[in-house]
Amino acid sequence: MDFLRPRRAALSVTGVAITLFCSGAWFGTTLHRDVEGRRHTAHTDWLTNQLHALSEELALVQQRERRATAVNVIRDRNLTDALDVLANQRVKGNVSLLRFRERTRLPTIPPTAAPEILTPTRPLPPACPAVGRPAPNGKPRVVMFVGLMSWERYYSDEPGSRSGEDYWSASLDWTLRKLGCAVEHLTYDQYRDLIRSKSDRVISGEIHRVLVRGTSFAFEGLGEVLSHNPRVLCRISALHFWGNYDVENYTEEQWSAAYPSFKIFAASNFVSPYPDAKTLSLPYFPHSLVTLENSPSLLAKRPRRGFVLGKACKYFDGSGQRVVRSLVRAGFEMHTTAQGCKSLRNVSVFAHGEMSPRKFSKFLQQFAFIIGLGDPILSPTPIEGLNSGAAFINPIATAGYPTNYNNLFGQHGAIAHLGAPYVYNYAVGDAKAAVAAAEKAVALRFASYVPASLRPESVVASLCAMIVDDGTCTCALANVSLSECGGRGPQPNSVIVLP
Repeated sequence: MDFLRPRRAALSVTGVAITLFCSGAWFGTTLHRDVEGRRHTAHTDWLTNQLHALSEELALVQQRERRATAVNVIRDRNLTDALDVLANQRVKGNVSLLRFRERTRLPTIPPTAAPEILTPTRPLPPACPAVGRPAPNGKPRVVMFVGLMSWERYYSDEPGSRSGEDYWSASLDWTLRKLGCAVEHLTYDQYRDLIRSKSDRVISGEIHRVLVRGTSFAFEGLGEVLSHNPRVLCRISALHFWGNYDVENYTEEQWSAAYPSFKIFAASNFVSPYPDAKTLSLPYFPHSLVTLENSPSLLAKRPRRGFVLGKACKYFDGSGQRVVRSLVRAGFEMHTTAQGCKSLRNVSVFAHGEMSPRKFSKFLQQFAFIIGLGDPILSPTPIEGLNSGAAFINPIATAGYPTNYNNLFGQHGAIAHLGAPYVYNYAVGDAKAAVAAAEKAVALRFASYVPASLRPESVVASLCAMIVDDGTCTCALANVSLSECGGRGPQPNSVIVLP
């Protein structure tokens, strides 16, 4: 039996080993399960915390949206509706705002009335209701042009240059006849004879309006007659091309010598083609709108080619010559209508001389820009250029030019505010700035542009409101004093101000 003891001992050891192994396996399994359980619990707690944080954040967002909704309602129109929103939603600690509204007794704002139907129920009235109708006296409306040029004469073969005033008056002549008016032309002597001895034709309305070129020609030497005939004065308008008719340069003695009663004038007695602060605007339109057809090539890229504004050689002296030379050195092909100028003898500029108005309009369609050197001021050529796709490079100075309505000084203050790609302003004489502007004019192309104030529609509306209007002399016909009719003429150290 002794031989069995070692085996029993081995079996015992083996049993203990098995027991320990099983116990260890059970413990390890239990420990693993415990660790995994703790990890799962920790992850669950983390998720719970994240969900809680997200819920709080969502609640804050919803609260902000509710407040924003209420604020929008307040801004929109109805404060009462906003308070209802806040009260129903119980913002801030679930406290109702109904009691607050009751305590403050905020008035209920009624909703605004529904707007009227915006769709037009009838067509718009014509641009000029008086077209085709006779004057109040039953006769055709007659507009007298004194010292002004007709459309036919402007485009005739008559030798001689055409001025800005001629261009302006041709536009007015063409438009007035399109409106059904009869336009008659007088010399200055015929006009003075009309005012002095035949004013009954004006008083009766047989002559509906009188447009006179130049302020001095319109009133000088006629002050005594006009001061006693307001029914004549109300039909006369002096065309002052440069605008902002400034009377501050005249003393009381000077005014009294020319116009014994210098307080008789109203703003409508002075008109200019551009909007300003001291005269009424009676604009022109670019003639090429009706004389030329826009070519598809206007959109095409244009060569480095520019036109220098001005027919007189004096414009090319001094700083003007430096600007042109700099443009030529920068590779620009420059053209002008000035001829025989000594200052251009050593400058590669193409001089073309004078040409007919229609040919000149067509001529401008090849240029990328027109540049001014300082004079002539307020020329119609830059407007024609814009219509043909040529930008205007406008010299600006601090003095020496009439200021326009937005206080920009320069050769063409009336369009100085348009900006690129239509107008580039540069300091007069600054050759470097002029070249930079020319580069932009070549790079930034446009087909055609006409400011709204200088379109044919604006010319028609202005002429209809001022010239064709039947109420022109209503106040004067009532035989009331001139001051009651709004006569606020030139006075010492004062200006004419629009009503």
